[in-house]
Amino acid sequence: MTDAPLVSDKLDITTLLQKQPEDANYQDISQRYDCIRRIKGDGNCFYRALSYGHLESVLDNSKEMQNFKETVMQSRTELLSAGFDENTFLDMLKTFVQVIEKVEADKQGSTLLNLFTDQTTSDTIVRYLRFLTSAYLQNHAEFFQHFVEAPSLKEYCTQK
Repeated sequence: MTDAPLVSDKLDITTLLQKQPEDANYQDISQRYDCIRRIKGDGNCFYRALSYGHLESVLDNSKEMQNFKETVMQSRTELLSAGFDENTFLDMLKTFVQVIEKVEADKQGSTLLNLFTDQTTSDTIVRYLRFLTSAYLQNHAEFFQHFVEAPSLKEYCTQK
């Protein structure tokens, strides 16, 4: 699967049924959805799928797209309050916002797909979301500390 694209074109939902046509879960999914997108399983697939899926879902809703852009721009405060140096994430944040603005201006799924199949752009968004996740965990340590096996959440979040 190393030659697989980071995000695939839309595929007919029946491609799921080809693997296990008798599986009831696949049957149920195929009745609810028309298509799927495959995301390359490279360790970044969760963040890539989440960000791509959300942007695709608000593609035709300019108000929701604007709300998302504002939320992303405001997310820097989460990082700053967790002690992240602004110099370590500012370029990633700018790239993320630029992607949103390009998609917002073009309103084309092809633009979104092209941006997310570019390794550098896609990885930058993933990296920013990883930083943001770490910041959120650290800023809410009192809740999350019992879910990790590390002396502190800060230590857990800085492990590789």
